Amino acid sequence: MSPAHVLVARQPIFDRQLHVYAYRLLFRADSEQNGQSGSAGKRSLLTRSFLMIGLDSLTGGKRAFIRFNPDQLLKRVPTAFPKNEIAVEIQEPLKSEPDIIMACFELKKAGYLMVMNDFVLRPQSKAFLQMTDVIKVDFRRISGDARHKLMELVLPKFRQIRFLAENVESYKEFQEALEMGYTFVQGPFYSQPQHSEGQESGDKMNYIQVLFEVNQPQISLEKLGSVVSRDDSLSEKLLTYVNSAYFGLRHKVSSVRHALAILGEREVRNWASLVALQSVGQDKPPELAMQCAVRAKFCEQLATPLGLESRSPEFYLLGLFSDVDAFLDRPRDEILEEVPIPEDVKKALSGQEAGKLGQVYQLVTAYETGDWDRVSELSHQLRLSESTVFDLYRKALTWADNIFHMQG
Repeated sequence: MSPAHVLVARQPIFDRQLHVYAYRLLFRADSEQNGQSGSAGKRSLLTRSFLMIGLDSLTGGKRAFIRFNPDQLLKRVPTAFPKNEIAVEIQEPLKSEPDIIMACFELKKAGYLMVMNDFVLRPQSKAFLQMTDVIKVDFRRISGDARHKLMELVLPKFRQIRFLAENVESYKEFQEALEMGYTFVQGPFYSQPQHSEGQESGDKMNYIQVLFEVNQPQISLEKLGSVVSRDDSLSEKLLTYVNSAYFGLRHKVSSVRHALAILGEREVRNWASLVALQSVGQDKPPELAMQCAVRAKFCEQLATPLGLESRSPEFYLLGLFSDVDAFLDRPRDEILEEVPIPEDVKKALSGQEAGKLGQVYQLVTAYETGDWDRVSELSHQLRLSESTVFDLYRKALTWADNIFHMQG
């Protein structure tokens, strides 16, 4: 069975230092779409598809948090995956049936990381708490003192448990989670602008200028080379990139001019834009640049099956600039007024463009949040198969992971 029968997206889980500890995998199988959630077919599809795809291609080598339902626990489905590659998420409340509890204890004993979702403290919770490693607390469902009260009730008796704050939407909530003692954080907070009043640093301004220059509508390869060559760090990174195993060149490239000739204007423009944006965001979580890289490549690749390959550079910019407000901590519309990119790209990013660019932007953002109904709707509107959408998303992940691995 082809892995194309499954849609999978990933969302980062951060540690307290804003390093990516793991990725939560959101997935939808064909059987689930057809109302057969929990069926034997779905169990088989889940395991076979993930094993065929390879977790590494979805998580870049990080641990994968995967939710399993009671039936899947009884069938010991998690044991199909190496224990050091996944965390077993259990949905609360579970029936306190002895066979389910036994299945969970067997997984715990075998060395699997056990995660409790939507936990509510009740008398029958003790059995599950004994084998739980992480408890997830939904910051949208639980507010104020209750976020800390649960920790106070649990930790004195179950000191092995760590807490994960999920659906954290702002840096204020992130700081709150840290102060309360949460070990992990998940949510879109890292892609939200903080709207600081300070001026950008000189280094940041330099890279903003590079970002603007390489995205001029008309730029020659010679001019592009001049922009890259005037920054030693950028030149060094370009040579590291072109000499990487990703391109498999037989002879080492030692000059920017040679690198430009090999890669071409579009590839260098895309690469320089991404590296410049990454450098602008040096004070931001690295995952923010990773998210933009995935979006950029995802959007660019979608242009081809839409019959718009000639406009793939604009589609790339659509994804690349999607979080520019978070990088610069300024309103997005204000920044877009200053950026030399096509007007329809700006309109799509501002929610004003209803054409293909706007639909692709909506598709990409719906996909990464696991809004599968919306993904199906937009795929149908764009006349794209969902298997094509997933395949291009997976390729975008691989490309972005390779880029960031090369950059160190």
